Amino acid sequence: MRSSPSAGPAWFRLLLRGSLGVTVLGFVASVVMFFRPWTECAEYEDAPLGAGCPVEGPEVYLVQGALLLFLLGVLGLLASVVTAGRAARG
Repeated sequence: MRSSPSAGPAWFRLLLRGSLGVTVLGFVASVVMFFRPWTECAEYEDAPLGAGCPVEGPEVYLVQGALLLFLLGVLGLLASVVTAGRAARG
């Protein structure tokens, strides 16, 4: 009888769900910060929303934070997959 991935130890489920949540949050925040719908650039008329505008000031830190969240979530997911593979073999 095979067990589903959600039937593992509590720490594994927590790592998997937490990593998935952080990945989704980082991805959504990165996409929003890329398009920046609240920004308009008069010099770039063909750019959708604020995607053609340069990032300035404190928005740089928001973009970096969003990308860092996404990267940490992906690394957490990879760690949970590697841990699940090791637990299944041994």
